[in-house]
Amino acid sequence: MPKAAPYRLTWDSEQEFYTLRDNSSERKLAVTPDSQEWFALLANIPSFTFSGQHGQLTVRQEARPGGGAYWYAYRRTGKRMVKKYLGRTLELTLAPVSYTHLTL
Repeated sequence: MPKAAPYRLTWDSEQEFYTLRDNSSERKLAVTPDSQEWFALLANIPSFTFSGQHGQLTVRQEARPGGGAYWYAYRRTGKRMVKKYLGRTLELTLAPVSYTHLTL
């Protein structure tokens, strides 16, 4: 069974932007998504949860044989777990995720 994601990226509807929190301490991190610090953090963490304006999913980094790490989104649809490729670390931005692709 996978470990719980260490970080949580959540949409703040009052402030209208995303906040990143450490799940163990609930501390808000001073990391702005899509910034240089964001990509440095992603290079060093295995996963995070994402709670956006249209739903929630888990984002995991997976190593591939032959080198390289890739990010995937996981979302439960009923009893089924759906997996979607998101890209390499430098490609992981807050561009809208198409949830229709995650419900195939």
